[in-house]
Amino acid sequence: MNGGTMALKFYYLNSPTFCHHHVFYGLYFLDNIFMDMKQGKATFTLFIVLGLLFIFLYKRWHEPARQELLNRHPYHLYYTRHALCRMDCRHISREDINEILENGIINLNKSQQDDHPCPTFALQGSTNHGESIRVILAQCSQETKIITCYNLKEDFECHCPGDENKH
Repeated sequence: MNGGTMALKFYYLNSPTFCHHHVFYGLYFLDNIFMDMKQGKATFTLFIVLGLLFIFLYKRWHEPARQELLNRHPYHLYYTRHALCRMDCRHISREDINEILENGIINLNKSQQDDHPCPTFALQGSTNHGESIRVILAQCSQETKIITCYNLKEDFECHCPGDENKH
């Protein structure tokens, strides 16, 4: 029994016009007030929880679609002179490059997403001919540049422009 109920009971019990039904109605009245307050808090809490749930579900359903790190279907695909030389030397065709671009996995250890002006990605996989190749490309907003390519299983002796600057 709380303090308010005890004070009311004490008042009625010591009153000259004491009657048991007054005590009953007084206690009932106070208990109803406290129950209404508890129900009000419960209702308020329920509305808060439902509101938060609605916000969560709304944001979840309206999330943008997940995007891959790179656009596998670039509008403009440009081959650098170095890439064309490496492709010729290593017997890698444009179709092979397109296969890897379409189906290859992104090797994040060999990719540099922070490169400027365009992030560079390393894609690798197997072609329909069974060749395992890696393609290094730079993807800008307007174009994708094929920088170089490697055969991962076989080494080739290439002499492409710029190779003398590497050593």
